[in-house]
Amino acid sequence: YQPIGEESKVIVISDGDIIKNDINSKSQSAYPLGYDKFTKTTFANKDFILNCMDYLLDDSGVIQSRNKRIVLRP
Repeated sequence: YQPIGEESKVIVISDGDIIKNDINSKSQSAYPLGYDKFTKTTFANKDFILNCMDYLLDDSGVIQSRNKRIVLRP
């Protein structure tokens, strides 16, 4: 048991759909991150997630995480 540990960072998000993309049923393509198909509004989910990554990784790993491409496979 250690009463004092190393410093760490944690982000708690209560909605798991914050990084979920909806799919356009006609074209079978993904909507942009944060797009609400009912109000046709794009929210800042992507910016929020990138800022969270920036906070957790510090400045040393931000360039690598922003340049990474993720391919969605149905």
